[in-house]
Amino acid sequence: MLSLLRLASCSKALQRCVFQDSSFLWIQIDMTTINTKFCKRLRDKQLEALLRRTNAVEVTKCLNLKGCSGLRGSGIAPLRGSRALREVNLSFCGGQRTRND
Repeated sequence: MLSLLRLASCSKALQRCVFQDSSFLWIQIDMTTINTKFCKRLRDKQLEALLRRTNAVEVTKCLNLKGCSGLRGSGIAPLRGSRALREVNLSFCGGQRTRND
């Protein structure tokens, strides 16, 4: 998934391909497949942007945020009212933040 996000940052055409023309890529969003440091640094604003960009409310069926300790909950707001979403894993999310976060 991280590779897709990097690819999308290369050009407008690739960005359109990754986010608009390939909704099947976002049926399952699994943060556990990304390295742990990235997962722990993920914040609500970043997650919210990703979910909006990928039209997750209509596409995503499975969301795994296990271990994303930087999340507080507001980042999943774009999924409100989703009829596609079937499975969510929020275990080990929302840990304590330090002053530097």
